[in-house]
Amino acid sequence: MYWCFGDVINDLGEYVDTQRQVKVRLGMENTSSDDVNVSTASPSRIRLIIAGDDVARRWAPRAGTLSAGDRPVPVVIEGQHLWAVPPNVNYDERGVASVGMYTGFSSKWDQPDVLTPGATIGGGTEIGDGGSTYNGPDAAADLVFQVPVDSYEAPVHILGVAVFNIPADATGSHDWSLLAVCQFNNWGSQLASVYF
Repeated sequence: MYWCFGDVINDLGEYVDTQRQVKVRLGMENTSSDDVNVSTASPSRIRLIIAGDDVARRWAPRAGTLSAGDRPVPVVIEGQHLWAVPPNVNYDERGVASVGMYTGFSSKWDQPDVLTPGATIGGGTEIGDGGSTYNGPDAAADLVFQVPVDSYEAPVHILGVAVFNIPADATGSHDWSLLAVCQFNNWGSQLASVYF
């Protein structure tokens, strides 16, 4: 529903020019006749799909996200070799009092792990065009994905946000199946982070 890019700041209040964040507020509907696992626990079924070199080695989120054990994994979608990046764990960012800023955005995902047929989750309150500051409650469907970048740029190519079926006996991402993807070019206009 909404998205933006954001800076990453270290614990000393310095900008980290090798990392950026992509914040999205998701709204999903299960239009299938089966339950869909949408858990963000490791391994997360919801992932940001990007192109880039050596993403797994260059990915550097905060400690809480790293200790959760999930990692970017290589995937092939429509013949393209891409990376599926997991979201940051909830509230992994912290305030840096010396500069009056946070280290980045915080994921705020409080949704059921299973989406039943016909059910919807996420989305939150309609914000509109961002013409005024939104003072509603915190969203429960915001996910933040940290991505490595070159020269303080956005990722070379964002394909979109995807949902994967990950069997319990999967030995790697080659065992995953893509259930759905919302392609980046369908995300709509970028909205300033202050609005969601």
